[in-house]
Amino acid sequence: MRAGIAAAGEATLDAPGGPLKEFMDESSPGVPDSGPAAGAAAAVVVRQSRVQRDGLFGALVAVFLVALERGYPHAQTATGRVVLVVFVTVVTIALVVGWARLIRHPCRLEISGQAVTFVDGRGAARVLTRDQGDQLRVISLGSGRYRRPGLAIVGSGTAIPLPFFSVREVRRQCLAAGWSFAGRR
Repeated sequence: MRAGIAAAGEATLDAPGGPLKEFMDESSPGVPDSGPAAGAAAAVVVRQSRVQRDGLFGALVAVFLVALERGYPHAQTATGRVVLVVFVTVVTIALVVGWARLIRHPCRLEISGQAVTFVDGRGAARVLTRDQGDQLRVISLGSGRYRRPGLAIVGSGTAIPLPFFSVREVRRQCLAAGWSFAGRR
C-alpha cells in the first residue's frame, strides 16, 4: 500500500482510527468472483423481489386508507367514526411494521452447484443438497386459498419456501449452477 492508495485486494482505513474499508470489484456485482478462490462451489445470492413485497404491502396500506377516507363521512354515529378510525389505524400500523420488518430482515437464497440454501430473516437456514437428489421442482406450499411457491428436490420430501422471490429468477440461477428441473406437477 502506498500513501493512502490500496492495491487490489488490500484494505485501507477510512480515516485514522476509522472503520476498515475493503475494495470490491464493482464490475460484476452479485456474481461470484471468477478467481481461484471462488471455485465450483461459489454461491449466488438471490434476493426477494421488491416489486412483489412492496407492491403487496403498498396496495394493502392504500386499500385501508381509502376505506378510512370513504367510510368516515358515511359513518352515521360518532362511535362508528371512532371505531373506523381505530380499526384502520391499528391495521395500517400493523401492515407498516410488518413491511418494515421484511425490509430490515429479508430472506435470501444462496444457490451453488452443491446446495440451495434458504436463509430466513432471523438467520435460520433450510438446505436442499445434491446428496438428496439433483432434480428440483417448483411446488405450491400451503393449502386452501393461501398458497405460495416453494422449491423441492424430487423424491426427498424436503421443501423450502420462496416468499416474495421471483420464481423465474430462482429457476434461472439454479439452472446456471447446474441444477435441473423436473416437469410441472
